[in-house]
Amino acid sequence: MNAYNDASLIAYPSGYKESKIYAQKPIDGTGDLTFARASSATRVNEQGLIEVVATNVPRIDFTGGGCGKLLLEGQRTNYSLYSDDLTQFIQSGTITLTSGQADYNGNTNAYKVNNGTTSSYIYLNDGGISVGVVATYSAYIKNVDASTSQIYSRFSNTAFIINLNWTGTVLTSLTAVSSETLISYDFEELSGGFYRVWATYTTRDATQKFRIYPSVGSSNENIIYGGHQVEEGSYETSLINTSGTTVTRVADSSSTTGLSSVIGQTEGVLYAKIASFTNTSPISSVINISDGSSSNQIAIWYGTNLNEFKILIRQSGNKLFHTTTLTDATQFIKVAVLYKSGGSKVYINGSLITSSTSTFTFTNPLSVVDFGGIGLGNVDFNGKLQELQLFPSALDNATLATLTTL
Repeated sequence: MNAYNDASLIAYPSGYKESKIYAQKPIDGTGDLTFARASSATRVNEQGLIEVVATNVPRIDFTGGGCGKLLLEGQRTNYSLYSDDLTQFIQSGTITLTSGQADYNGNTNAYKVNNGTTSSYIYLNDGGISVGVVATYSAYIKNVDASTSQIYSRFSNTAFIINLNWTGTVLTSLTAVSSETLISYDFEELSGGFYRVWATYTTRDATQKFRIYPSVGSSNENIIYGGHQVEEGSYETSLINTSGTTVTRVADSSSTTGLSSVIGQTEGVLYAKIASFTNTSPISSVINISDGSSSNQIAIWYGTNLNEFKILIRQSGNKLFHTTTLTDATQFIKVAVLYKSGGSKVYINGSLITSSTSTFTFTNPLSVVDFGGIGLGNVDFNGKLQELQLFPSALDNATLATLTTL
């Protein structure tokens, strides 16, 4: 198989400009994808630094290194009024802030936080989220000389207490000292010695109060802290910078019309390399090929159950569903959906997952490619896309297996 020769559309998200993602094929621009986001947003650039991206500019993200991936997120709000200005945080005990520190943006706008006593900490009261909802706290932290730091979430009631365990400047593990309403927590390493730490929990107070202890058990130890974010939702999203007010990042969207010439109308293959931000609820719609409605479409999305993955072929109200369970929806998969009346198949990571002999005929031309959910309540795609290809005719089993092998 020669993928370039056989494919009618190839879009690896490398070339882009405001409101557009360039397709590698066709080269005349007829397969270019439109893009929109009515706000600025952030990404991890090729140097591993956090970078602000302007309104309507696609985000090619390099988290974890390797090739860039198109980052697509739903709308989120950072309810923390100050993501980085630690002079606006309240100090308890003896705290010294030192400005001019290297930050996660590659600049020198961060603050070093020193505790003069073991019980000293800084905190911020973050409001705006209702009681009893799932929320996620996150921050960017770099160690200077602390042995164990701590994040303590409490206003009237404790939500969680997490210790950050350092070996030198390396964050080796997190320990939940108190898990009250804690759901999950983790961290990832970034460039420049920074780590992003996050915790998902159920809110117990209308105001979220996060105490940041540079060190527990020792005094006069130091960390660098920033990127303070509190958002409603079951996982952390890209950083939303704030300075005195809450800020909302509008959802990314891509809906491209006029693509009937690159979409197989009676048979074909939809191929993508994708990953979700979460392996459970909420639904995350990925890609839809359609006639601009929910009557004729091919759709792939992540379901509400743990690691659930679904494929839908719909023709004039008749539905053909394929459902499978992935090992981990947050890891990249290669998926190919062969749609053909009497012979539909789904391959994931080199293996045939499911097939169907049901017959169907699309009653209107397929001409639209969406990242989002026509027929699924316009649900956003919350994840990353690394490869997208369309083939105008069916492929044989060996070719589908090769195409989807990681």
